[in-house]
Amino acid sequence: MLKRKSVLFIICLVLILLINCVMIQNNATLLECVNVNSVNDLDNKEYSTYQNSLAELQAMDIDDIANMQTYNSKDYNLVTNVKDQGSSNLCWAYASVSAAETSILRSGIDSNVTAENLSLSPRNIGYSRFNRGADPLNNNSAVVGSENWLTSAGTPNYAAEMFAMWCGPTDINTNATADQFINGKYRLINAEHIDTDNIQEIKRAIAKYGAITFGYNNLREVEYYNPKNETSSSSYPHAVTLIGWDDNIPASKFVPNGASQNGGWIVKNSYNSLPYFYLSYDNKNSAKYGFEFVTKDTYDNNYFYDGRLGTGLSSSISSRHTKFANIFEAKKGENGTAEYLQAVNIGIASKKAKIRVEIYTNLTNDTEPESGTLSGVGRGYFDYGGNRTIKLDSPVRLEKGSKFSVVVCNEDTAQLTLSFVAGGKTSYKYKDYWVGTSSNTARIKAFTTSEILDSIDDNDIANADIKIIGEKFIYSGAEIKPKVSAMLNGNLLSEQDYSITYTNNINAGMASLKISGIGDYFGEKSLQFNIEKADKPPLQPNKEINVDSNVVKLSEVDLPKGWNWVDSDYNLEYGSNNVVAEYFDKTNYKDYTMNIIINRKEVIIPPTEPVDPTPPVEPVEPPTNPEPPIVEPEPIEPVEPPIVEPEPIEPVEPPIVQPQPEPPLDSEEPSLPIEPIIPEQTTPDSNNSFENNSRKNKQLLWLLTIPASISVIAVVLVICKVKKLI
Repeated sequence: MLKRKSVLFIICLVLILLINCVMIQNNATLLECVNVNSVNDLDNKEYSTYQNSLAELQAMDIDDIANMQTYNSKDYNLVTNVKDQGSSNLCWAYASVSAAETSILRSGIDSNVTAENLSLSPRNIGYSRFNRGADPLNNNSAVVGSENWLTSAGTPNYAAEMFAMWCGPTDINTNATADQFINGKYRLINAEHIDTDNIQEIKRAIAKYGAITFGYNNLREVEYYNPKNETSSSSYPHAVTLIGWDDNIPASKFVPNGASQNGGWIVKNSYNSLPYFYLSYDNKNSAKYGFEFVTKDTYDNNYFYDGRLGTGLSSSISSRHTKFANIFEAKKGENGTAEYLQAVNIGIASKKAKIRVEIYTNLTNDTEPESGTLSGVGRGYFDYGGNRTIKLDSPVRLEKGSKFSVVVCNEDTAQLTLSFVAGGKTSYKYKDYWVGTSSNTARIKAFTTSEILDSIDDNDIANADIKIIGEKFIYSGAEIKPKVSAMLNGNLLSEQDYSITYTNNINAGMASLKISGIGDYFGEKSLQFNIEKADKPPLQPNKEINVDSNVVKLSEVDLPKGWNWVDSDYNLEYGSNNVVAEYFDKTNYKDYTMNIIINRKEVIIPPTEPVDPTPPVEPVEPPTNPEPPIVEPEPIEPVEPPIVEPEPIEPVEPPIVQPQPEPPLDSEEPSLPIEPIIPEQTTPDSNNSFENNSRKNKQLLWLLTIPASISVIAVVLVICKVKKLI
């Protein structure tokens, strides 16, 4: 009986030990999970104690932020509350509005809003996609659609184009049927399309804007998701907002079937059932947009014709289509106000676009965008396309009722986006002449301001309407100084009222002049004019040159001053040679190359009589019955051989060889030195999440202490029991 009790006791003890082992393993797993906070803790009210300030973030370099292993815009109170899209298909609008809200907070343009009170309306964007009135300047007709705006799928590109029209974003409390143009709360200046799958570049975009849009194919709601590994065809496209990243997430945590790399994006969702989650870096998407806004009072008017969304059309500015232009009629500037063109927004479809814009005022021909005065210019370079804004070097005043043009020029390579418009609204320059489009318009917008004119400005030259006299200026090698006509308050100013200074006015290209007031007039105004290239250099080589046969190299043929052979090492052949010469000044002449024919004289050798090298040999008849000649042999004297005395040979003693001692039988080969084994030096991971969460780890150590204590007590009981049995 006693033995049976002892056996039962030992079995119970073994079970206790097994249970404790399981508890230790589970607690260790719990400690491991503490290393990565649950992403949905970000939405808890306790998280309102933000770890960093916006001022610190704004002071940091974008690249320094992008190089951080973890970043979360929530840490800087830049993420607004999650809005639930419900049963609608407006995820694209929710993602875009969420990214817009964070961008506004990140830029700090509006000191009156915070993450708690800033709330823009995604539903109004969805509604305005199919239902919106004419724009305030009536350059686009109203859009009335029959589609179900709640269930129609879309893309963040739609939001980008509507924001660029200043159709929204509006406040969450604004009715969807209200005029979104009038009620827009901010003005978009840039919607950057981050057209890359490079993880570091996407991080830079998040660091720059605070958040960007993104998309993936969704099938389930899990905290660590890798939809790339989904095999079912039941998934559906879903747009979300990326607000940060974490490089330290183990690849094994992602569902389903892990990931190919560690780390993932921190995602703000549009469902309350899973407001935040991590998305593996494995996933790629093209719907990545970052938005930049300014306050509503920065600009007053937006001139555009591209009122139709998402046609997907584009056209390149190339050597053939060198320029694109939109012509508008100035509609503001009355009742003591003046309208000034400040900036131009362009739809760009290509990467690394280098663009120049030119503003021509007071056009004399509605079909010729360059028929007016070149009054302003601006330049921009963009790594990525989208709807991008170029600010002019100086504002351009527009007279109400006058026609002005916005000309987009190619400084390298660029591709513009187009919108379908019946009848066309855009002209493009094909080689040397302008052609109107039949059904498309380039996405070119002009941002203007309306400013009040004070009486003190009556004599300010800056408010004068100045035109350059002369339509075309061609390079001549001398300074080009065109005259101007200046109208101020309806009065034509004389040359005694102002002075003119010129800059860059010799070589072909963009020149400028500045008019400064004199006497009763003050202030100044700058204009630009174009100096065109001359056709040909003044001194031309002959089109055909004859040279002697002794001239072998092309470099030996002389050219007029300033001209050089393109291939000076060319070996001339006899006869005709087609070669190319070029003029040194390629900046100021259109035809700086010339095709030339070089005729090299051939060497002519006169013909001679052929000479047979072998003279003819007359035949000789042999004599009849010839007798052989008798030849007496010459006597040969005997020659005695020379006597050679043998050389004495000295005896050579054999060498004495010393016996070598034999090695001992048990000798061993010398052993190689043994290098000491140095234990590997392990460097603690500076990003070890246990250190980052040391406080939480200490709080959980009791979970490991309890099973260990139970195990010790159990062992002591066994020892005591055994002693009693003994």
